[in-house]
Amino acid sequence: MTDATVSPTGTGGWSHGTIVALGLFAVWFVIAAWLGANGVFAAEPGRIAPALPIAVVLPGAGFLAACAVFPAVRQWALSLDPALVVGLQAWRVVGLMFVFFWMSGMLPAVFAIPAGFGDFAVGVIATFAAAAVARGTAPGLPLARLVLVAGLLDLVIAVATGTMSNPGQLLAPATGPTSQPMSQLPLSLIPTALVPWFVILHLISWMQIRAGRIG
Repeated sequence: MTDATVSPTGTGGWSHGTIVALGLFAVWFVIAAWLGANGVFAAEPGRIAPALPIAVVLPGAGFLAACAVFPAVRQWALSLDPALVVGLQAWRVVGLMFVFFWMSGMLPAVFAIPAGFGDFAVGVIATFAAAAVARGTAPGLPLARLVLVAGLLDLVIAVATGTMSNPGQLLAPATGPTSQPMSQLPLSLIPTALVPWFVILHLISWMQIRAGRIG
């Protein structure tokens, strides 16, 4: 461990910071659901709704700003169990559903295939990475770094291909489905609520790696 002094209240239990963070996530989830229900994120032919990329980026940017302004926020992030933070990325195996949506004719291949298989791969790697980090074995640090890099790259590709395969955009198929369902409820909650959640988890992992909390 290098520059972090970890609080005993943040060793994986329900600290005040964790409760506040989960509360903020719940509030953001409700806001994203309300905006989605009112069509704020809905894509129109040839036009990208600006609210969608804002919703994707805003929570992560807000988290970084809070860490910079409030030392207690950074301290809370560093106090979290590194294995848990990495292991939560394992839930991304559920992203394989995008492939099934493509097979059912609901989403375009240009988005669904890289997003689905990318999420699945990151989720599998995260499972092994979390186990190695928890045991403190040698592969823990490189696997955590792999989850960080591959996970962020997968999210960037998914958001980019999803945005550009909306109706009238560069990657939109000439015939067949577009990614427009991703801008409407219930699927709009994935880019506007779940993606920011995973981004913040990646940012926490990055902070913990830099602070020597992993490895």
